[in-house]
Amino acid sequence: MGNCGTPELSLNGRAQVLVKERVNGKIPECLSRSAQDEHQQRMQLKLTRELGEQILGLLEDPRTEDILLNPDTSLWIKRMGEGFTRIGEMAPTLASSALSTIAAWRGTILNHQNPILETELPIDGSRFEGIVSPVVRSPVFAIRMRPRKIFTLIK
Repeated sequence: MGNCGTPELSLNGRAQVLVKERVNGKIPECLSRSAQDEHQQRMQLKLTRELGEQILGLLEDPRTEDILLNPDTSLWIKRMGEGFTRIGEMAPTLASSALSTIAAWRGTILNHQNPILETELPIDGSRFEGIVSPVVRSPVFAIRMRPRKIFTLIK
């Protein structure tokens, strides 16, 4: 027996079965789960490449509160107890690609008709907002980390 309890078929035979199942509108649930898992893994890999080591490292830093990309391509960070600090740059093409990946992962489109994306960052659940033209001249985003330390009113 092959995948999903089907008889073992040659590659061409299996492909023919899949085409027939798709034509009839029936995709075996286990194949669809497998395809979804693979899609999620590919999206995560793509997004981690686009965000880069610097941003991924900041997402893991417990002192990070906010990560911002301005239209002038400058990347800023705000850490607990500190103000905003410029930490580098991100190319507009890379930023645009990352924004599109996040939108696709969330099942939406980011374009001139829909230039604002408000969601959670799929990697860690941080709040995320991205904006593209015509609202801004170059892609921008803001990542607001989930609180890692809760302060009481007394503090």
